[in-house]
Amino acid sequence: MYESLDNKFKLYRDRKNDVGKTIGGKIYVHKQYASEVIPSFDIALIAIPNDFSFEVAVYEPRRETIAFVKSPDWNISHEPIVGDRLTVSINNGVASTPKLSKSRNQIYHHKWLFVRDEHEGFCVSESKQRSIDWKTAAGSEKIASRIGYKDFWDGWLASKGLEPRNEISTK
Repeated sequence: MYESLDNKFKLYRDRKNDVGKTIGGKIYVHKQYASEVIPSFDIALIAIPNDFSFEVAVYEPRRETIAFVKSPDWNISHEPIVGDRLTVSINNGVASTPKLSKSRNQIYHHKWLFVRDEHEGFCVSESKQRSIDWKTAAGSEKIASRIGYKDFWDGWLASKGLEPRNEISTK
């Protein structure tokens, strides 16, 4: 049923790990799978404050950094918000002091790529269908540079008659 995600839309999980979304040399993965995918993840995790709750880990191998990213509506939104992030540099197995970056009103797409099919917390098959629905509605429309921003995305969804970002069923 979801073959078109790979064949037609060229959407697939990180080929090496079979989990994670790869963009621009970075791997985005849900925290549940981060230690499987990201080298030195557990070392970097020790460096962040205990009260910093995150949903997504972003590994950038070229710079040897791991970002821990909040996403307050991860389980309840089709396209969750990219929240504040703490970035840790890993050098020879030593983690740097985390650096905080503030959210810029961005959102994630295709969150099913960040997890495995058996993931609990949101319905993975519904997330895959959402990708098919909006990619089909977009067709050849040139929107790629704008869809990562919540305000544009919410308006575009309404113009296409698609469900709003925050209407999702949970598992």
